[in-house]
Amino acid sequence: PQKEISLMQNSERAGTFTGRIDEIIGKLPDYDNDDQVIIDLSKAFASLGQVHTNLELAEEKVLPFTLYMWQGSLYVTNTITGYPEVLYTELTEINGQPVSSVIAQLTEVISRDNEQGLLVNIPRYIIRPSVLHGLGVIEDKSKISLTFRQEDGTDIKRTVQPVSQNDSTLLNLISPYKDTLLSSINSKRNYSFTNLSAEQTLYVAYNSCAEDSE
Repeated sequence: PQKEISLMQNSERAGTFTGRIDEIIGKLPDYDNDDQVIIDLSKAFASLGQVHTNLELAEEKVLPFTLYMWQGSLYVTNTITGYPEVLYTELTEINGQPVSSVIAQLTEVISRDNEQGLLVNIPRYIIRPSVLHGLGVIEDKSKISLTFRQEDGTDIKRTVQPVSQNDSTLLNLISPYKDTLLSSINSKRNYSFTNLSAEQTLYVAYNSCAEDSE
């Protein structure tokens, strides 16, 4: 509280936050696992509404999908060679639970100061077994049951094993558009822009909150 700016400026908020932390400490013997503790700590930090006041996500094995959030739903925009049939489908269930209910839980977990913070981070958090475990969505972090919905409404059910974030298989993404999307082309510089004259649109890539030497 002596270092976090929103707590320094608001004694009532600081008292509430300290109370939440004390509550977590008090019930440590009652937690089933560390992932649950991390989730509750994240909720306490997220309640401050400060994007930079958060728990950093540790490196771990993740579900082998790149997801994109659009109008409240999550879609697979990239995956590895073992799951070609789910590319461009909607992720609808995790271990039998509707993805919409998992998203609702994540809104209390993710630190942000605007809606964009949720749109960016929900796809990152939901592929992490530790997060799903902490939320009580899964029990076994080594294999996770998922349901995907195709455009024609039919479902695909797969049991998926997480892979290392540094695993070379994650580099072997199969989307045919992975090298042509503007987000990929402009990903290596801190800032860049492209004029899309036909669409009357200026596409700006803001990749890093840092000075650009160029």
